Amino acid sequence: MTDNELLQFKASTEWRDIEIISEEFVILTTYGYVPAVKIKVGKKNYDQLLYISPKTLAEPLDKLKEKNNNKFTGIKIEVKKSSSDKFSKYEINEL
Repeated sequence: MTDNELLQFKASTEWRDIEIISEEFVILTTYGYVPAVKIKVGKKNYDQLLYISPKTLAEPLDKLKEKNNNKFTGIKIEVKKSSSDKFSKYEINEL
């Protein structure tokens, strides 16, 4: 399965456990190139794609990356959206 075929992760208002399993890369979307990482979500048995461009997601992930020897791979977090609004902020906690 190529990166373009991976299912995109959609955060909800419920906490979801995520493990990042790749370094960042860009993927071509209908809006142009978007930075992304591959993730495992909870106990699901398949990889998903997490776009990491939203500022409320990118800034805390960057701090966690610095703590993790400048690597995304291996970072474990729980994530949710603050509301069901499409543009609501992400909330993140390190696991």
